[in-house]
Amino acid sequence: MLRFDVSISYDRPILDRAAFVVPEGCIAALLGKNGAGKSTLLSAAIGLLPYRGEISFRGAPLPRRERDRAKIVSLLPQALPSPALSVRDVVSFGRYSYTTKLSPSEWKLVDGALERLKISELSARLVSTLSGGERQKVFLASLLVQDAPVLLLDEPTTYMDLAFRSDFYRILREERDKGKTVLLVTHDLSDAVAEADRIVLLEAGKVAFDGTKEECLARPVLEEAFSVRRYLADENGASHVFFR
Repeated sequence: MLRFDVSISYDRPILDRAAFVVPEGCIAALLGKNGAGKSTLLSAAIGLLPYRGEISFRGAPLPRRERDRAKIVSLLPQALPSPALSVRDVVSFGRYSYTTKLSPSEWKLVDGALERLKISELSARLVSTLSGGERQKVFLASLLVQDAPVLLLDEPTTYMDLAFRSDFYRILREERDKGKTVLLVTHDLSDAVAEADRIVLLEAGKVAFDGTKEECLARPVLEEAFSVRRYLADENGASHVFFR
């Protein structure tokens, strides 16, 4: 279980006792308007920002040492670097918390992640030459190779083409079904209610809603928070919720 009870302030409070829990084997969508503190919360979780309070996993505070924390928590950030390194090398950095020299079996994990993300043909390309969507796949592959029990993703579909979007969410579901804890920051409300098991809504640095997707949809939580309307669409006998 991933537990947050976090306060962060700079010249003003960013997060004020933001408290919620993400169970293991669960995808939780972290929602909120710009400036609500979503990315700040993820940065605190991987040790990039100081905070007051607690971030714990399975009842224990997250380790302070970077390599120890990386064995528990992984992050796909919103702003991705563009190093002049090969795709295969960048994906291999996901094993940094375990070793500085990869064994043949670990290189096999790297190549398997490239294949899973359908970017094996980019293996020798420099990441600095890739498009934004291609870089997202590279760093997602690195996150999968890291194999931490907690996956944090900050706006991961920003540059993603529609053709890969369904594959991406399928991969998240596969990781969840392995028992991983997934916390996903997104501005796409329709994706959130379609793909997440739980919804967490931040407003002005506080948790305004924390519950299952079904509990969220039973009330006008998202309509009131984002000034949108809810619509239903039927496709092949299935109903889909979307917001505009």
